[in-house]
Parts: sequence; C-alpha cells; structure tokens
Amino acid sequence: VDRITITTGTLTVAGSVIMNAANLASISALQSQIVMSGGAGTLNVGGAFTVNVAGTITPGTAGSTVNFNGSAAQTIPIGVSSVTYNNLTANNTSSAGATLSAAVTSSRVTGNMSVAAGTLDNGGFAVAGASGKSLSVASGAKLRLGGTSAFPTGFTTTLDAASTVETTNDRPPDDR
Repeated sequence: VDRITITTGTLTVAGSVIMNAANLASISALQSQIVMSGGAGTLNVGGAFTVNVAGTITPGTAGSTVNFNGSAAQTIPIGVSSVTYNNLTANNTSSAGATLSAAVTSSRVTGNMSVAAGTLDNGGFAVAGASGKSLSVASGAKLRLGGTSAFPTGFTTTLDAASTVETTNDRPPDDR
C-alpha cells in the first residue's frame, strides 16, 4: 500500500507499520504516506512503526491521533523523514513501554501528547510542546525522563494523582 488516508474513524494495525522504500530515487510523491489531514481520525499501532529512507505522516489539524498501543516495547519515530503528529498517545502496556526516538518539538507534535496507560520513555530527549497544547499522564501511567532532559516544557501539563513521573537522568536534583 502506497498511501493510507484516515479522515474519520479508527484504523487499527495490530502488527507493524513499515514505510520501506529501498532508495529515494524509486519513491514517488504518493508512496509511503499516511494522510490524516482531512479530519480527526485515529491510527492505532500495535507493533513496530518503522520508517526506512522516506515516509510521511501528514497530521490533521482537527484532532487526528496516532496511538501507540502495543503490548511489547515500541519506539515512536520522531524527527524521522517527514513524520509529524497532531496528537500523540502512548498506550503501551509492556514494562518497557513506548520510547521516543528523538526530541519532541512543537513542529514534530503539533497537538497534544498523552500517556493513557503504561510507560512513555523520553529516551533522554527533550520534550517541548506547543503553547496552548497539553501533556497528560493518566491514572496508573508513567512518564519516564532520562539522560540530561528536563521536565517537559511548552505544554500545559496534567498529572493524575495516581500517575508517576520517574527521573532516571543525570541532572543534579536542583535542575529536575
């Protein structure tokens, strides 16, 4: 499949999503695309999400969501090719959870981020969202911050009283 368009409703992929083109010369403008720009659809990814060489996610501005809801460890591609998310949700129930592959910026995640269940590990990267957008961690969910990263910025942050923020980083205690 060269192009998937999700404008409403939900597409659930229990396995992996692989955007795999052998080389850039063989890719047309219509290949390796997930287009969510037409609405508020949801893509549930239960397996790996792999972007090799090229791939595009065009986010919607009306609330499109990519939900990483696996039961094994997942890596969330950030800053890879032309992958941009509107709303990004970690809902991974494995002990390792879902891990960001790079820093979150307001141009890479244009909407809200949430940890609905399980663990979201920042992979040691900064998490800086757009002003007016939110980062939420639900009851029983965990946000793990590692490396030299600080607490997420830019977002309005909502932490449920029964959520956890775990710091495994190298920053001095006064900087956490």
